[in-house]
Amino acid sequence: DRRPGATGLRRPVRWTRAGDADCKRVGGLPAHAVVPVGAAGARVVGAWIVGAWVVGAWVVGMRVAGIDADRSPAPPAGPESLIERRCFVVGCPRSGTTLVQAMLAAHSDVMSFPETKYVSEVVGDYPRRALGRPASAGVRGLRTRLRVGLGLASRTAVPSFRRVMRELDRPELTSTLHGRPLTIARAVRALVENLDRIAEGAGRGVWVEKTPTYYAYLEYLERHCDAARFVHVIRPGADVIASLTDAARRHPNSFWARDFGRVEDCVRVWNRAIEASASRVGRPEHYLLDFARLTADPATVLRDLCRWLDIEFEPGMATDYGRAAERLLLPGEHWKAGVREPVRTEDKFRRLFSEDEQARILEQLAPLAAVLPDSGPATAAEGPRGRRHAGSS
Repeated sequence: DRRPGATGLRRPVRWTRAGDADCKRVGGLPAHAVVPVGAAGARVVGAWIVGAWVVGAWVVGMRVAGIDADRSPAPPAGPESLIERRCFVVGCPRSGTTLVQAMLAAHSDVMSFPETKYVSEVVGDYPRRALGRPASAGVRGLRTRLRVGLGLASRTAVPSFRRVMRELDRPELTSTLHGRPLTIARAVRALVENLDRIAEGAGRGVWVEKTPTYYAYLEYLERHCDAARFVHVIRPGADVIASLTDAARRHPNSFWARDFGRVEDCVRVWNRAIEASASRVGRPEHYLLDFARLTADPATVLRDLCRWLDIEFEPGMATDYGRAAERLLLPGEHWKAGVREPVRTEDKFRRLFSEDEQARILEQLAPLAAVLPDSGPATAAEGPRGRRHAGSS
């Protein structure tokens, strides 16, 4: 019945036939308060109402099914677990994270893995979180925010999990990711459990995973990986900007050019990584490692890092990391080949940029003092002095 007022809606709005829209008054209401609608319009309105009820019921059902429970901290490992430490190495790309990972992997009780990039694909929203770009607009952005707000993994989570297990040469573990609906918590814990299995099978008590841009997903790793520790590699911004720019120019058809093709992109990402590290200063499970000091005195820095990880320092960590690096490189990652060679210092910043460009870049960089209180100017020449980590006194 499409007569005025027949829908039972509360005043002041009344529904009319489309042909009644030109009437002066309908049912005692002024014409501007009357909404003309035909049969098709009524069906659209009905569909919206039904859809709202369905979405509401779905959300409630998801929460009852355990979404909220999945947001709780990961349960501690059982007494039978041999894993003593789980460590993630993070930092702005081209900050030296691969070198730090290789040095840790040279330890006899440490198992390390190639980059997984898995958690960033489980959560999604990578351009905004890691690269500092504007959030996706429209329906796509709304859908991502709704999914993440509900704690649900992205559609790429399962394919990404299978890729990681194949790269680790353990395809039989691909079936260990399950659960409907698949939540972020379950997806992250499935990776952690499998890394535990692989490390235990090799007789190692510590494992290290290095995906630099996990600085943008720290809250998920902190929540869903029990007893996780994080090494933040901090390198002077001028050196990082130069290295990113050089990589983008040398690999024009790769993600380097896509994500770091402009200097402002490089600056934004470095600043975002520094902000993420600064937000963890003072937390004992986070270690802020001064890369300049590591390259100048590797044995001293590694000895301190091992003390923080509760493992014995081994001299080979500072000299034999090249062989360990071989196990960490995936096919096609030729930009990492230099990690197998002795550390060299090169002033790319002054070679790639003019004096005016150098000045503009340095003005835009976040101060290193936010993460390394003893640091000097963020220039390629001086770099930071000293080292502070979250657990230091």
